[in-house]
Amino acid sequence: MLRKYPVNSPEAIGRIVAMTMITDAEVDPREIDVLDRSNAWSSMGLDRKGFSVVARDYLRDLRNSTDDENIRLVDQSRIDAMLDEVQDPEARLRACEVMLNVISADGKALEVERALLSHVLGRWDLTPQALESGLRRLRLNGNTAQPS
Repeated sequence: MLRKYPVNSPEAIGRIVAMTMITDAEVDPREIDVLDRSNAWSSMGLDRKGFSVVARDYLRDLRNSTDDENIRLVDQSRIDAMLDEVQDPEARLRACEVMLNVISADGKALEVERALLSHVLGRWDLTPQALESGLRRLRLNGNTAQPS
């Protein structure tokens, strides 16, 4: 069972980023590096330590949600419940931008990562064009997580 976070909370956003990082069953050091080099921490509303707590709690929740030794990293109902905790359009855009940075950190986007991003966009009713224009708008306002 996943713990519940307040809607639009930094923890709810951070957990989506943590989920993105482990979707391929491996955390690449470049993913952490891209979070450090970008404005991702403030974009999520967490510092590095706060994000670590959210990620650790997410992993515990995953481990505790199974009756056997197989953990399903990609589970649609769990993912949807997590996505539903982020309802603010700007928070969704910021979360997607950090997800994109994480997915591209290692220079390749795996099928499972692309499928996750596609599902997120569909769940949040964002087309790639709407995401791009929304991120452009956020960049103009200086509220993004751009890698340096």
